Amino acid sequence: MAETIDGFGDRDFWIVRTAHIGQPVDHGNDQPAHESLGPLNPEWFNRTQSAPLRCGRPTTAGKPCRARVAEPGAACPSHREVRR
Repeated sequence: MAETIDGFGDRDFWIVRTAHIGQPVDHGNDQPAHESLGPLNPEWFNRTQSAPLRCGRPTTAGKPCRARVAEPGAACPSHREVRR
């Protein structure tokens, strides 16, 4: 077992194979594809542009309302009135 301490003083414990200590380790791509900061892939951009706009207000079940609306940020007829 090995212990590491980060800059905040938090401790983590690791189970290591002693036969691998001191050997180079390949941790994979240092910047995975899902971390890309450039423009969206055209396929994903088109999917986001064609997705219908939804109300998104919390329902009584606590989930986002899935009713379609005409413009971003608009409320559906069920959520237009403020209930007190």
